Amino acid sequence: MWAKFSLLFVFLCCLSATGKVDAVTFESRDFDALVSESDQIVIGAAISENARRTGKREIVTDYRFAELEIIKGTASTDALTMLGGTMGSESLAIAGAPTFQRGNRYLIFIAGNGSVMFPLVGGYQGIFQIRKDELTGVSRVHDHAGRSVVRLPGETDAHLSDRRETVPADAMSEATFIDAIRVAIGKRRGQ
Repeated sequence: MWAKFSLLFVFLCCLSATGKVDAVTFESRDFDALVSESDQIVIGAAISENARRTGKREIVTDYRFAELEIIKGTASTDALTMLGGTMGSESLAIAGAPTFQRGNRYLIFIAGNGSVMFPLVGGYQGIFQIRKDELTGVSRVHDHAGRSVVRLPGETDAHLSDRRETVPADAMSEATFIDAIRVAIGKRRGQ
């Protein structure tokens, strides 16, 4: 797996001399893969982003989060580091690379932070926005684009009927989503 990341990283670094990489794509992940491949699963509010150069002169951006809630793993830092960013008049733009908006709360699935160019499991698939429903006060889960998450990633109508449930009319609650993560973690430990 690291060999695949290393080859991709070398390829991107060669292209980064132009300041733009055409696109990044990620393998599709279901819910169990998101949980099992993650070193860390955390919730936090995006508070800042800071571009810098690495020792190898690549531009990376550190996204910082506050009010961290750790669901899996341990948080050794409040920052998530990804390839790309802008320093002065120089930019490294990577189409398809995930970003975070200040002030938004996110639930993120992380693997290899600080050692891989995109430490989000499945890219955008590993980013969920948590938004409080102003009417009910319930925090609900939305995907990276802001669409309501009504079922777990990769879950089909057949999965719901097996559990005798129907697709909810509104986004899944944060509590339900976190409970599902904890159940998936428990299953892995029990194997």
